[in-house]
Amino acid sequence: MQTVNERMKNCKTGAERIQIGIKTPGDYMEYLTWCAKNWIPESLADINRNEHMNNCDGKVELTKANQDLIDAAVTAFINHVGASFCMDYALYTKDLHYARKPLGSHNFGEDPRGCGSDEMNIVIKRGRKNGMLYCKFYDTTGEELYDLGSVSKILTGTTECDPYNGIFTGGQRGAANQITRCKFKYGHVENLFEFPVVDFEHDDVLTIEHAIKDRIEKVKAWIGSTEWEEELEFSV
Repeated sequence: MQTVNERMKNCKTGAERIQIGIKTPGDYMEYLTWCAKNWIPESLADINRNEHMNNCDGKVELTKANQDLIDAAVTAFINHVGASFCMDYALYTKDLHYARKPLGSHNFGEDPRGCGSDEMNIVIKRGRKNGMLYCKFYDTTGEELYDLGSVSKILTGTTECDPYNGIFTGGQRGAANQITRCKFKYGHVENLFEFPVVDFEHDDVLTIEHAIKDRIEKVKAWIGSTEWEEELEFSV
């Protein structure tokens, strides 16, 4: 029996998804969970981007408390929808994550120093399809990692990276372009790194793996050398 996701592979519009994919309340819950799993990696960025639609100030940072709260709210809402169908759906926050390890295994709290973990398993797939070269990243469950910027921040322990993909930033080789530049933030300090260019479409997977690991080590070494302290005294 096909799952909802399998039935929706060829659906191009919302109407087709409803007609072909969602046939029962169970299908709807599976689809809702699938949507949540795709949204969770970009949840903080989405909240910041839509600050005009919420009570936040557009500056929500990646912390354990913030992400745990978002995860809990999403999980509670999905289980509430399940209950409206008289279903004990029993979704856990751990069921939502494929783009990162559960935050409980990292210290994203008061001091993010050293919180990045290069033990996260990432599958690199590079090849040719329909005459086009491609390079994609997956977790060990086979889910594609779309939000590589968030994955980069988790692996390095940074709070922000620019360009958006962080350690996954590529570039084209050439006489005038042998390096790619990427800025990382830790707390209120930032550093601009110059990495050797990685051509994700043409380099072999071992070259890509070594380059990513080297970038992680360099960024984490910088974080370990920083001294970030903040103190504020005021009277009213």
